Amino acid sequence: MSGLFPSTAKTFTLVGRRKLSTSSGRLADQHFRLVVVGAGAGGCALTNKFANKLGKGQVAVIDPATTHYYQPLWTLVGGGLKSFSESGRPMESLLPASASWIREGVSSFSPSENSLVVEGGDKITYDYLVVALGIKLRYEKIKGLPEAFETPGVGSNYSPLYVEKTAKAIKVERQICQHPVLQRSARHLRGQEVRRRTLGGRARQEHQRQSQA
Repeated sequence: MSGLFPSTAKTFTLVGRRKLSTSSGRLADQHFRLVVVGAGAGGCALTNKFANKLGKGQVAVIDPATTHYYQPLWTLVGGGLKSFSESGRPMESLLPASASWIREGVSSFSPSENSLVVEGGDKITYDYLVVALGIKLRYEKIKGLPEAFETPGVGSNYSPLYVEKTAKAIKVERQICQHPVLQRSARHLRGQEVRRRTLGGRARQEHQRQSQA
């Protein structure tokens, strides 16, 4: 997962050489064969594939996030099988050396002009554009859910803020279910169900025997 959120500093990174520039001149009027907006799983995969094919300076990826999160792993994080830290890696370690990483968000797109403008105000032009921003979480659309996240037992495997709460809730539930009182109640209920099925089976057998007589 990545996020195109407002960044506090304008940076242009040539990945691999690890050179950063805060000069707007480095970004202004930049042109690329391919621009990928969003460096999630899809964006990273496309950037790596086409940067290797097109060569250095031909592909740019735009994303201000410095950490890349592999979201599919959050299912295991929520289940308590993996730690949240295992799902993240430094963004720079996943992008190819031949790609240009623009660490800003995008403020506007102009498809008719094959251009976009980043949050710092610089214009980027391209021959081809891939928008791979993924989903935007809108928990506020569900009444009461944002407030519920502040209480124990409510989590979400889709958010880095709440995925660990899912694991905690499952752990608490297991502890409750393993309480001796609940264990005895469960055994009692299972016993009643077995007796009910046994008596029901005997009643059916008796009914069949009388019908055949």
